Amino acid sequence: MENPEVYSYEEIEIELHQVLNFVLFKNSPILAMFLEYIVTETLQGRSKNIKEYNIAVNVLKRPASFNCNDDSIVRIHAGRLRRVLNLYYVTEGKNNKFHIDVPKGSYVPHFKWFSQDKVDSCSSSTTSSANDTNPMVAIFPFKCFSGKEEEVMFSIILSEEISSELSSFRDIATIGYYSAEMTSKISENIIEAGKSLKVDYIITGSVQFIDERIKIRVNLLIASSGQVMVTKTINKRIDSGMLEIQDEIINNFIGAIGGYYGLIFHGMNLASPIKASANMIMREGIYGYYKYQRSFSFSTFNTAVAALEKAVKMYPDSAEALAMLAELYLDGILLGIKTVDEPFEVACRFSAEALKIDPLSQHAWQTRAFLHLFKKEKEYCFHSALQCLKLNSNSTDITCGVGFVLVCAGYFEEGFQLIQKASRLSPDYPWFVNGGLCFYFIYKRDYLTALYWAEKMNTEETYWDPLLKTVCLSYIGKQFEAKKSLARLLELVPDAPVRMKEMIPCLILSNDLASHIVTALENTVLAYIEN
Repeated sequence: MENPEVYSYEEIEIELHQVLNFVLFKNSPILAMFLEYIVTETLQGRSKNIKEYNIAVNVLKRPASFNCNDDSIVRIHAGRLRRVLNLYYVTEGKNNKFHIDVPKGSYVPHFKWFSQDKVDSCSSSTTSSANDTNPMVAIFPFKCFSGKEEEVMFSIILSEEISSELSSFRDIATIGYYSAEMTSKISENIIEAGKSLKVDYIITGSVQFIDERIKIRVNLLIASSGQVMVTKTINKRIDSGMLEIQDEIINNFIGAIGGYYGLIFHGMNLASPIKASANMIMREGIYGYYKYQRSFSFSTFNTAVAALEKAVKMYPDSAEALAMLAELYLDGILLGIKTVDEPFEVACRFSAEALKIDPLSQHAWQTRAFLHLFKKEKEYCFHSALQCLKLNSNSTDITCGVGFVLVCAGYFEEGFQLIQKASRLSPDYPWFVNGGLCFYFIYKRDYLTALYWAEKMNTEETYWDPLLKTVCLSYIGKQFEAKKSLARLLELVPDAPVRMKEMIPCLILSNDLASHIVTALENTVLAYIEN
Protein backbone atom coordinates (compact mmCIF):
# COMPACT_ATOMS: atom_id res chain seq x y z
CA MET A 1 0.00 0.00 0.00
CA GLU A 2 1.33 3.42 -0.94
CA ASN A 3 1.72 6.14 1.73
CA PRO A 4 -0.92 4.68 4.09
CA GLU A 5 -0.70 7.63 6.47
CA VAL A 6 -2.27 10.12 4.04
CA TYR A 7 -5.68 8.50 3.56
CA SER A 8 -8.29 6.49 5.44
CA TYR A 9 -10.05 3.24 4.63
CA GLU A 10 -13.29 5.22 4.31
CA GLU A 11 -11.77 7.39 1.57
CA ILE A 12 -10.66 4.28 -0.33
CA GLU A 13 -14.10 2.69 -0.01
CA ILE A 14 -15.82 5.88 -1.22
CA GLU A 15 -13.48 6.05 -4.22
CA LEU A 16 -14.05 2.35 -4.99
CA HIS A 17 -17.83 2.89 -4.91
CA GLN A 18 -17.51 5.84 -7.34
CA VAL A 19 -15.29 3.87 -9.70
CA LEU A 20 -17.63 0.85 -9.73
CA ASN A 21 -20.50 3.15 -10.75
CA PHE A 22 -18.61 3.92 -13.98
CA VAL A 23 -20.61 2.63 -16.97
CA LEU A 24 -17.87 0.28 -18.20
CA PHE A 25 -17.56 -1.36 -14.79
CA LYS A 26 -21.34 -1.69 -14.57
CA ASN A 27 -21.32 -3.45 -17.93
CA SER A 28 -18.46 -5.77 -16.93
CA PRO A 29 -19.21 -7.63 -13.69
CA ILE A 30 -15.93 -9.57 -13.96
CA LEU A 31 -13.80 -6.41 -13.97
CA ALA A 32 -15.88 -4.96 -11.14
CA MET A 33 -15.36 -8.13 -9.06
CA PHE A 34 -11.64 -8.11 -9.93
CA LEU A 35 -11.18 -4.53 -8.69
CA GLU A 36 -13.33 -5.01 -5.59
CA TYR A 37 -11.42 -8.19 -4.67
CA ILE A 38 -7.91 -6.72 -4.86
CA VAL A 39 -8.93 -3.52 -3.06
CA THR A 40 -10.70 -5.45 -0.27
CA GLU A 41 -7.78 -7.85 0.17
CA THR A 42 -5.41 -4.90 0.46
CA LEU A 43 -7.58 -3.11 3.00
CA GLN A 44 -7.79 -6.30 5.07
CA GLY A 45 -3.98 -6.50 5.17
CA ARG A 46 -3.82 -9.49 2.82
CA SER A 47 -2.04 -7.87 -0.12
CA LYS A 48 0.56 -10.68 -0.09
CA ASN A 49 -2.24 -13.06 -1.07
CA ILE A 50 -3.07 -11.10 -4.23
CA LYS A 51 -1.53 -13.59 -6.64
CA GLU A 52 -2.48 -14.67 -10.14
CA TYR A 53 -3.68 -18.07 -8.94
CA ASN A 54 -5.86 -16.63 -6.14
CA ILE A 55 -7.50 -14.16 -8.52
CA ALA A 56 -8.21 -16.96 -11.00
CA VAL A 57 -9.87 -19.15 -8.37
CA ASN A 58 -11.63 -16.51 -6.23
CA VAL A 59 -12.68 -13.99 -8.89
CA LEU A 60 -12.74 -15.79 -12.24
CA LYS A 61 -14.02 -19.04 -10.68
CA ARG A 62 -11.34 -21.21 -12.25
CA PRO A 63 -10.85 -24.71 -10.75
CA ALA A 64 -8.21 -25.48 -8.12
CA SER A 65 -6.15 -27.14 -10.86
CA PHE A 66 -5.67 -23.77 -12.60
CA ASN A 67 -2.14 -23.34 -14.04
CA CYS A 68 -0.93 -19.76 -14.59
CA ASN A 69 1.66 -20.88 -17.14
CA ASP A 70 -0.97 -22.51 -19.37
CA ASP A 71 -3.72 -19.91 -19.06
CA SER A 72 -3.23 -16.15 -19.32
CA ILE A 73 -6.84 -15.23 -18.47
CA VAL A 74 -5.86 -13.29 -15.31
CA ARG A 75 -3.26 -11.22 -17.16
CA ILE A 76 -5.77 -10.47 -19.92
CA HIS A 77 -8.41 -9.24 -17.47
CA ALA A 78 -5.78 -7.28 -15.51
CA GLY A 79 -4.86 -5.42 -18.70
CA ARG A 80 -8.51 -4.64 -19.30
CA LEU A 81 -8.95 -3.51 -15.70
CA ARG A 82 -6.04 -1.05 -16.00
CA ARG A 83 -7.49 0.19 -19.27
CA VAL A 84 -10.94 0.91 -17.84
CA LEU A 85 -9.44 2.52 -14.72
CA ASN A 86 -7.30 4.80 -16.90
CA LEU A 87 -10.34 5.77 -18.92
CA TYR A 88 -12.37 6.53 -15.79
CA TYR A 89 -9.69 8.92 -14.52
CA VAL A 90 -9.49 10.84 -17.80
CA THR A 91 -13.28 11.10 -18.12
CA GLU A 92 -15.76 10.93 -15.23
CA GLY A 93 -13.07 10.74 -12.55
CA LYS A 94 -10.73 13.37 -13.98
CA ASN A 95 -11.44 15.77 -11.09
CA ASN A 96 -11.17 13.14 -8.36
CA LYS A 97 -8.47 14.07 -5.85
CA PHE A 98 -7.97 10.43 -4.87
CA HIS A 99 -7.05 7.65 -7.31
CA ILE A 100 -6.91 3.84 -7.32
CA ASP A 101 -4.14 2.51 -9.51
CA VAL A 102 -3.03 -1.03 -10.49
CA PRO A 103 0.59 -0.73 -11.71
CA LYS A 104 1.78 -2.99 -14.49
CA GLY A 105 3.65 -6.04 -13.26
CA SER A 106 1.54 -6.32 -10.10
CA TYR A 107 -2.05 -6.99 -9.06
CA VAL A 108 -1.77 -5.08 -5.78
CA PRO A 109 -3.57 -1.71 -6.01
CA HIS A 110 -1.92 1.57 -5.05
CA PHE A 111 -3.87 4.46 -3.52
CA LYS A 112 -2.75 8.02 -3.99
CA TRP A 113 -3.80 11.64 -3.87
CA PHE A 114 -3.92 13.27 -7.27
CA SER A 115 -4.40 16.79 -8.59
CA GLN A 116 -4.83 18.47 -11.95
CA ASP A 117 -1.45 20.13 -11.46
CA LYS A 118 0.15 16.68 -11.42
CA VAL A 119 -1.76 15.66 -14.56
CA ASP A 120 -0.57 18.78 -16.39
CA SER A 121 2.98 18.18 -15.15
CA CYS A 122 2.98 14.56 -16.33
CA SER A 123 1.49 15.53 -19.68
CA SER A 124 4.01 18.26 -20.41
CA SER A 125 7.02 16.22 -19.30
CA THR A 126 6.36 13.63 -21.99
CA THR A 127 7.88 15.84 -24.64
CA SER A 128 10.59 17.56 -22.65
CA SER A 129 12.15 14.44 -21.15
CA ALA A 130 12.13 12.37 -24.33
CA ASN A 131 15.33 11.91 -26.30
CA ASP A 132 15.31 14.52 -29.06
CA THR A 133 16.19 11.90 -31.67
CA ASN A 134 13.33 9.54 -30.76
CA PRO A 135 10.20 9.43 -32.92
CA MET A 136 7.41 11.56 -31.47
CA VAL A 137 3.84 10.31 -31.95
CA ALA A 138 0.56 12.10 -31.16
CA ILE A 139 -2.48 9.90 -30.56
CA PHE A 140 -5.52 12.01 -31.38
CA PRO A 141 -9.04 11.30 -30.05
CA PHE A 142 -10.95 8.88 -32.26
CA LYS A 143 -14.14 10.02 -33.97
CA CYS A 144 -17.30 8.24 -32.87
CA PHE A 145 -20.39 8.50 -35.07
CA SER A 146 -22.77 8.00 -32.17
CA GLY A 147 -24.26 9.90 -29.27
CA LYS A 148 -24.61 6.88 -27.00
CA GLU A 149 -22.51 7.13 -23.86
CA GLU A 150 -21.14 3.58 -23.98
CA GLU A 151 -20.13 3.86 -27.64
CA VAL A 152 -18.43 7.23 -27.10
CA MET A 153 -16.62 5.74 -24.11
CA PHE A 154 -15.47 2.84 -26.27
CA SER A 155 -13.85 5.20 -28.79
CA ILE A 156 -12.15 7.17 -25.99
CA ILE A 157 -10.80 4.07 -24.30
CA LEU A 158 -9.51 2.72 -27.63
CA SER A 159 -7.38 5.80 -28.31
CA GLU A 160 -6.25 5.85 -24.67
CA GLU A 161 -5.17 2.22 -24.80
CA ILE A 162 -3.27 2.69 -28.06
CA SER A 163 -1.44 5.58 -26.38
CA SER A 164 -0.66 3.43 -23.33
CA GLU A 165 0.55 0.43 -25.33
CA LEU A 166 2.70 2.52 -27.68
CA SER A 167 4.34 4.25 -24.72
CA SER A 168 5.65 0.80 -23.67
CA PHE A 169 8.25 1.14 -26.43
CA ARG A 170 11.08 2.90 -24.64
CA ASP A 171 12.42 4.62 -27.78
CA ILE A 172 9.12 6.13 -28.91
CA ALA A 173 7.78 9.30 -27.26
CA THR A 174 3.99 9.67 -27.17
CA ILE A 175 1.49 12.46 -26.52
CA GLY A 176 -2.05 11.43 -25.68
CA TYR A 177 -3.56 14.23 -23.55
CA TYR A 178 -4.53 17.65 -24.86
CA SER A 179 -5.86 20.99 -23.68
CA ALA A 180 -9.31 22.18 -24.76
CA GLU A 181 -7.63 24.58 -27.20
CA MET A 182 -5.59 21.81 -28.80
CA THR A 183 -8.63 19.50 -28.95
CA SER A 184 -10.39 22.21 -30.92
CA LYS A 185 -7.45 22.45 -33.35
CA ILE A 186 -7.48 18.67 -33.78
CA SER A 187 -11.18 18.81 -34.71
CA GLU A 188 -10.50 21.52 -37.29
CA ASN A 189 -7.39 20.13 -39.00
CA ILE A 190 -5.38 17.17 -37.71
CA ILE A 191 -2.35 17.88 -39.91
CA GLU A 192 -2.03 21.48 -38.71
CA ALA A 193 -2.57 20.30 -35.14
CA GLY A 194 0.21 17.75 -35.57
CA LYS A 195 2.56 20.38 -36.96
CA SER A 196 1.85 22.72 -34.03
CA LEU A 197 2.78 19.89 -31.64
CA LYS A 198 5.99 19.28 -33.65
CA VAL A 199 5.39 15.53 -33.75
CA ASP A 200 6.65 13.13 -36.41
CA TYR A 201 3.56 10.95 -36.62
CA ILE A 202 -0.16 11.15 -35.93
CA ILE A 203 -2.38 8.23 -34.98
CA THR A 204 -6.05 8.82 -35.57
CA GLY A 205 -9.11 6.77 -36.31
CA SER A 206 -12.84 6.30 -36.16
CA VAL A 207 -15.42 4.04 -34.53
CA GLN A 208 -18.80 3.38 -36.13
CA PHE A 209 -21.69 1.27 -34.80
CA ILE A 210 -24.15 0.01 -37.44
CA ASP A 211 -26.79 -2.72 -37.08
CA GLU A 212 -25.21 -4.66 -34.22
CA ARG A 213 -21.79 -4.35 -35.84
CA ILE A 214 -18.76 -2.21 -35.07
CA LYS A 215 -16.32 -0.84 -37.64
CA ILE A 216 -12.98 0.48 -36.39
CA ARG A 217 -10.38 2.19 -38.54
CA VAL A 218 -6.95 3.24 -37.23
CA ASN A 219 -4.43 5.26 -39.27
CA LEU A 220 -0.74 6.12 -38.87
CA LEU A 221 0.08 9.39 -40.67
CA ILE A 222 3.30 11.29 -41.27
CA ALA A 223 2.59 14.60 -39.53
CA SER A 224 4.48 16.85 -41.96
CA SER A 225 2.72 15.63 -45.10
CA GLY A 226 -0.37 13.69 -44.05
CA GLN A 227 0.91 10.63 -45.92
CA VAL A 228 -0.83 7.47 -44.68
CA MET A 229 1.74 4.89 -43.56
CA VAL A 230 -0.74 2.18 -42.62
CA THR A 231 -4.45 1.65 -42.04
CA LYS A 232 -5.93 -1.17 -39.96
CA THR A 233 -9.65 -1.93 -40.13
CA ILE A 234 -11.90 -4.28 -38.17
CA ASN A 235 -15.57 -4.92 -38.94
CA LYS A 236 -17.21 -7.30 -36.46
CA ARG A 237 -20.43 -8.13 -34.70
CA ILE A 238 -20.74 -6.43 -31.33
CA ASP A 239 -21.58 -9.73 -29.66
CA SER A 240 -17.95 -10.77 -30.30
CA GLY A 241 -17.22 -8.83 -27.11
CA MET A 242 -16.25 -5.14 -26.98
CA LEU A 243 -13.02 -5.61 -25.05
CA GLU A 244 -12.02 -8.58 -27.21
CA ILE A 245 -12.53 -6.48 -30.35
CA GLN A 246 -10.49 -3.70 -28.78
CA ASP A 247 -7.67 -6.14 -27.95
CA GLU A 248 -7.62 -7.38 -31.53
CA ILE A 249 -7.25 -3.96 -33.16
CA ILE A 250 -4.67 -2.81 -30.58
CA ASN A 251 -2.51 -5.92 -30.92
CA ASN A 252 -2.61 -5.83 -34.72
CA PHE A 253 -1.95 -2.11 -35.00
CA ILE A 254 0.73 -1.74 -32.32
CA GLY A 255 2.48 -4.90 -33.53
CA ALA A 256 2.74 -3.42 -37.02
CA ILE A 257 4.02 0.04 -36.08
CA GLY A 258 6.06 -0.40 -32.86
CA GLY A 259 9.62 -1.60 -32.33
CA TYR A 260 12.62 -1.40 -34.62
CA TYR A 261 10.88 -3.57 -37.22
CA GLY A 262 7.74 -1.42 -37.11
CA LEU A 263 6.65 1.28 -39.52
CA ILE A 264 7.45 4.15 -37.14
CA PHE A 265 11.19 3.49 -37.20
CA HIS A 266 11.21 2.35 -40.82
CA GLY A 267 9.57 5.58 -41.92
CA MET A 268 11.79 8.04 -40.06
CA ASN A 269 13.69 9.02 -43.22
CA LEU A 270 10.38 10.35 -44.55
CA ALA A 271 8.86 11.58 -41.29
CA SER A 272 11.96 13.32 -39.92
CA PRO A 273 15.17 13.17 -41.99
CA ILE A 274 16.98 15.31 -39.41
CA LYS A 275 16.22 12.92 -36.55
CA ALA A 276 17.07 9.94 -38.73
CA SER A 277 20.58 11.31 -39.29
CA ALA A 278 21.13 12.46 -35.68
CA ASN A 279 22.95 10.44 -33.04
CA MET A 280 24.54 8.44 -35.83
CA ILE A 281 26.90 6.23 -33.81
CA MET A 282 24.11 4.81 -31.67
CA ARG A 283 21.74 4.52 -34.61
CA GLU A 284 24.37 2.75 -36.72
CA GLY A 285 24.86 0.24 -33.92
CA ILE A 286 21.15 -0.46 -33.59
CA TYR A 287 20.64 -0.43 -37.37
CA GLY A 288 23.52 -2.88 -37.78
CA TYR A 289 21.97 -5.19 -35.20
CA TYR A 290 18.61 -5.28 -36.95
CA LYS A 291 20.16 -5.61 -40.41
CA TYR A 292 21.99 -8.73 -39.16
CA GLN A 293 18.73 -10.02 -37.64
CA ARG A 294 16.82 -9.55 -40.88
CA SER A 295 19.43 -11.18 -43.10
CA PHE A 296 22.40 -13.18 -41.85
CA SER A 297 25.84 -13.11 -43.40
CA PHE A 298 29.31 -13.00 -41.90
CA SER A 299 29.52 -9.43 -43.19
CA THR A 300 26.28 -8.22 -41.53
CA PHE A 301 27.23 -9.97 -38.28
CA ASN A 302 30.74 -8.50 -38.10
CA THR A 303 29.48 -5.05 -39.11
CA ALA A 304 26.83 -5.16 -36.35
CA VAL A 305 29.37 -6.21 -33.72
CA ALA A 306 31.82 -3.48 -34.72
CA ALA A 307 29.08 -0.80 -34.77
CA LEU A 308 27.71 -1.82 -31.35
CA GLU A 309 31.19 -1.99 -29.82
CA LYS A 310 31.71 1.58 -31.00
CA ALA A 311 28.31 2.62 -29.59
CA VAL A 312 29.03 0.98 -26.21
CA LYS A 313 32.40 2.70 -26.04
CA MET A 314 30.83 6.11 -26.66
CA TYR A 315 27.64 5.45 -24.64
CA PRO A 316 28.62 3.05 -21.83
CA ASP A 317 25.35 3.76 -19.99
CA SER A 318 23.14 2.58 -22.86
CA ALA A 319 21.33 -0.55 -21.61
CA GLU A 320 20.01 -1.22 -25.11
CA ALA A 321 23.44 -1.21 -26.78
CA LEU A 322 24.98 -3.35 -24.00
CA ALA A 323 22.18 -5.92 -24.21
CA MET A 324 22.36 -6.11 -28.00
CA LEU A 325 26.13 -6.54 -27.99
CA ALA A 326 25.91 -9.22 -25.30
CA GLU A 327 23.41 -11.10 -27.45
CA LEU A 328 25.69 -10.91 -30.49
CA TYR A 329 28.61 -12.32 -28.50
CA LEU A 330 26.38 -15.29 -27.60
CA ASP A 331 25.31 -15.63 -31.24
CA GLY A 332 28.97 -15.70 -32.24
CA ILE A 333 29.51 -18.79 -30.07
CA LEU A 334 26.67 -20.65 -31.78
CA LEU A 335 27.67 -19.47 -35.25
CA GLY A 336 31.34 -20.30 -34.78
CA ILE A 337 32.39 -16.68 -35.35
CA LYS A 338 35.22 -15.19 -33.32
CA THR A 339 34.28 -11.99 -31.51
CA VAL A 340 36.15 -11.32 -28.24
CA ASP A 341 38.15 -13.42 -25.81
CA GLU A 342 35.80 -15.28 -23.45
CA PRO A 343 32.59 -14.10 -25.18
CA PHE A 344 30.27 -15.87 -22.74
CA GLU A 345 31.82 -14.15 -19.70
CA VAL A 346 31.72 -10.76 -21.44
CA ALA A 347 28.07 -11.33 -22.42
CA CYS A 348 27.24 -12.14 -18.78
CA ARG A 349 28.91 -8.95 -17.61
CA PHE A 350 27.25 -6.74 -20.25
CA SER A 351 23.84 -8.26 -19.54
CA ALA A 352 24.20 -7.60 -15.81
CA GLU A 353 25.32 -4.01 -16.49
CA ALA A 354 22.36 -3.43 -18.80
CA LEU A 355 19.85 -4.55 -16.17
CA LYS A 356 21.61 -2.51 -13.50
CA ILE A 357 21.37 0.61 -15.68
CA ASP A 358 17.78 -0.08 -16.68
CA PRO A 359 15.87 -2.86 -14.87
CA LEU A 360 12.99 -2.30 -17.30
CA SER A 361 15.06 -2.82 -20.45
CA GLN A 362 13.16 -5.42 -22.45
CA HIS A 363 16.17 -6.26 -24.57
CA ALA A 364 18.28 -6.86 -21.46
CA TRP A 365 15.71 -9.38 -20.18
CA GLN A 366 15.68 -11.12 -23.57
CA THR A 367 19.47 -11.45 -23.44
CA ARG A 368 19.23 -12.70 -19.85
CA ALA A 369 16.83 -15.46 -21.03
CA PHE A 370 19.36 -16.38 -23.74
CA LEU A 371 22.14 -16.57 -21.12
CA HIS A 372 20.10 -18.94 -18.94
CA LEU A 373 19.55 -21.09 -22.03
CA PHE A 374 23.33 -21.34 -22.45
CA LYS A 375 23.68 -22.26 -18.79
CA LYS A 376 20.97 -24.94 -19.18
CA GLU A 377 18.95 -23.21 -16.46
CA LYS A 378 15.53 -23.98 -17.88
CA GLU A 379 13.34 -22.47 -15.16
CA TYR A 380 15.41 -19.27 -14.93
CA CYS A 381 15.25 -19.00 -18.70
CA PHE A 382 11.44 -19.20 -18.57
CA HIS A 383 11.27 -16.63 -15.76
CA SER A 384 13.44 -14.13 -17.67
CA ALA A 385 11.35 -14.69 -20.79
CA LEU A 386 8.16 -13.89 -18.86
CA GLN A 387 9.73 -10.75 -17.38
CA CYS A 388 10.67 -9.67 -20.89
CA LEU A 389 7.16 -10.22 -22.25
CA LYS A 390 5.50 -8.43 -19.33
CA LEU A 391 7.37 -5.24 -20.23
CA ASN A 392 5.89 -5.10 -23.73
CA SER A 393 4.15 -8.02 -25.42
CA ASN A 394 3.52 -5.94 -28.57
CA SER A 395 7.19 -5.69 -29.57
CA THR A 396 7.09 -8.30 -32.34
CA ASP A 397 10.85 -8.62 -32.84
CA ILE A 398 11.43 -9.22 -29.13
CA THR A 399 8.44 -11.57 -28.88
CA CYS A 400 9.76 -13.65 -31.79
CA GLY A 401 13.20 -13.83 -30.16
CA VAL A 402 11.74 -14.89 -26.82
CA GLY A 403 9.63 -17.50 -28.60
CA PHE A 404 12.77 -18.92 -30.22
CA VAL A 405 14.52 -19.12 -26.83
CA LEU A 406 11.52 -20.90 -25.25
CA VAL A 407 11.38 -23.49 -28.05
CA CYS A 408 15.09 -24.15 -27.56
CA ALA A 409 14.55 -24.44 -23.80
CA GLY A 410 11.90 -27.11 -24.31
CA TYR A 411 8.81 -24.93 -23.79
CA PHE A 412 7.63 -25.89 -27.25
CA GLU A 413 3.99 -24.82 -27.28
CA GLU A 414 4.59 -21.55 -25.42
CA GLY A 415 7.42 -20.61 -27.76
CA PHE A 416 5.56 -21.64 -30.90
CA GLN A 417 2.48 -19.57 -29.99
CA LEU A 418 4.61 -16.47 -29.40
CA ILE A 419 6.45 -16.86 -32.71
CA GLN A 420 3.26 -17.58 -34.62
CA LYS A 421 1.43 -14.54 -33.26
CA ALA A 422 4.34 -12.10 -33.65
CA SER A 423 5.35 -13.28 -37.14
CA ARG A 424 1.79 -12.75 -38.37
CA LEU A 425 1.89 -9.13 -37.17
CA SER A 426 5.32 -8.43 -38.62
CA PRO A 427 6.70 -10.71 -41.38
CA ASP A 428 10.07 -8.93 -41.07
CA TYR A 429 11.21 -10.99 -38.07
CA PRO A 430 14.74 -12.29 -37.17
CA TRP A 431 16.12 -14.92 -39.55
CA PHE A 432 16.94 -17.41 -36.79
CA VAL A 433 13.28 -17.62 -35.78
CA ASN A 434 12.79 -19.82 -38.84
CA GLY A 435 15.27 -22.19 -37.21
CA GLY A 436 13.14 -22.19 -34.06
CA LEU A 437 10.08 -23.13 -36.11
CA CYS A 438 12.12 -25.89 -37.75
CA PHE A 439 13.08 -27.22 -34.29
CA TYR A 440 9.43 -27.16 -33.26
CA PHE A 441 8.21 -29.20 -36.24
CA ILE A 442 11.07 -31.69 -35.95
CA TYR A 443 9.95 -32.16 -32.35
CA LYS A 444 6.38 -32.69 -33.63
CA ARG A 445 7.74 -35.16 -36.25
CA ASP A 446 6.25 -33.03 -39.03
CA TYR A 447 9.34 -33.09 -41.22
CA LEU A 448 7.85 -31.57 -44.38
CA THR A 449 6.82 -28.44 -42.48
CA ALA A 450 10.18 -28.44 -40.68
CA LEU A 451 11.95 -28.50 -44.07
CA TYR A 452 9.86 -25.54 -45.22
CA TRP A 453 11.16 -23.44 -42.31
CA ALA A 454 14.72 -24.72 -42.72
CA GLU A 455 14.69 -23.58 -46.36
CA LYS A 456 13.16 -20.24 -45.35
CA MET A 457 16.20 -19.48 -43.17
CA ASN A 458 18.18 -18.83 -46.36
CA THR A 459 21.45 -18.50 -44.46
CA GLU A 460 23.88 -20.68 -46.39
CA GLU A 461 26.95 -19.07 -44.82
CA THR A 462 26.15 -20.63 -41.44
CA TYR A 463 26.26 -24.36 -40.76
CA TRP A 464 22.77 -24.31 -39.21
CA ASP A 465 21.31 -24.00 -42.72
CA PRO A 466 22.69 -27.27 -44.20
CA LEU A 467 22.48 -29.01 -40.82
CA LEU A 468 18.73 -28.56 -40.46
CA LYS A 469 18.12 -29.32 -44.12
CA THR A 470 20.14 -32.54 -43.77
CA VAL A 471 18.08 -33.62 -40.76
CA CYS A 472 14.71 -32.88 -42.38
CA LEU A 473 15.60 -34.47 -45.72
CA SER A 474 16.91 -37.56 -43.92
CA TYR A 475 13.64 -38.12 -42.05
CA ILE A 476 11.57 -37.47 -45.19
CA GLY A 477 13.57 -40.21 -46.92
CA LYS A 478 15.25 -38.03 -49.55
CA GLN A 479 18.70 -39.47 -48.96
CA PHE A 480 20.30 -38.07 -52.12
CA GLU A 481 19.30 -34.50 -51.21
CA ALA A 482 20.28 -35.14 -47.58
CA LYS A 483 23.79 -36.16 -48.67
CA LYS A 484 24.11 -32.98 -50.76
CA SER A 485 23.21 -30.86 -47.73
CA LEU A 486 25.65 -32.88 -45.63
CA ALA A 487 28.41 -32.23 -48.17
CA ARG A 488 27.75 -28.50 -47.82
CA LEU A 489 27.84 -28.84 -44.02
CA LEU A 490 31.20 -30.63 -44.19
CA GLU A 491 32.58 -27.83 -46.38
CA LEU A 492 31.73 -25.35 -43.65
CA VAL A 493 32.63 -27.58 -40.68
CA PRO A 494 34.90 -30.52 -41.67
CA ASP A 495 34.53 -32.13 -38.24
CA ALA A 496 30.75 -31.54 -38.15
CA PRO A 497 29.81 -35.07 -36.95
CA VAL A 498 31.83 -34.46 -33.77
CA ARG A 499 31.20 -30.74 -33.38
CA MET A 500 27.43 -31.01 -33.76
CA LYS A 501 27.18 -33.55 -30.95
CA GLU A 502 28.67 -30.88 -28.69
CA MET A 503 26.95 -27.82 -30.19
CA ILE A 504 23.35 -29.02 -30.52
CA PRO A 505 22.82 -29.75 -26.79
CA CYS A 506 24.23 -26.27 -26.04
CA LEU A 507 21.24 -24.72 -27.78
CA ILE A 508 18.52 -27.34 -27.34
CA LEU A 509 17.69 -28.39 -23.79
CA SER A 510 15.19 -31.12 -24.77
CA ASN A 511 17.14 -34.38 -24.77
CA ASP A 512 14.50 -35.92 -27.04
CA LEU A 513 14.84 -33.22 -29.71
CA ALA A 514 18.63 -32.96 -29.45
CA SER A 515 19.12 -36.74 -29.81
CA HIS A 516 16.58 -36.85 -32.66
CA ILE A 517 18.59 -34.28 -34.62
CA VAL A 518 21.90 -35.99 -33.89
CA THR A 519 20.50 -39.39 -34.96
CA ALA A 520 19.43 -38.08 -38.36
CA LEU A 521 22.84 -36.49 -38.85
CA GLU A 522 24.66 -39.70 -37.91
CA ASN A 523 22.50 -41.80 -40.23
CA THR A 524 23.21 -39.46 -43.14
CA VAL A 525 26.94 -39.47 -42.34
CA LEU A 526 26.97 -43.30 -42.45
CA ALA A 527 25.17 -43.34 -45.80
CA TYR A 528 27.53 -40.64 -47.09
CA ILE A 529 30.61 -42.68 -46.07
CA GLU A 530 29.27 -45.91 -47.57
CA ASN A 531 29.00 -44.21 -50.95
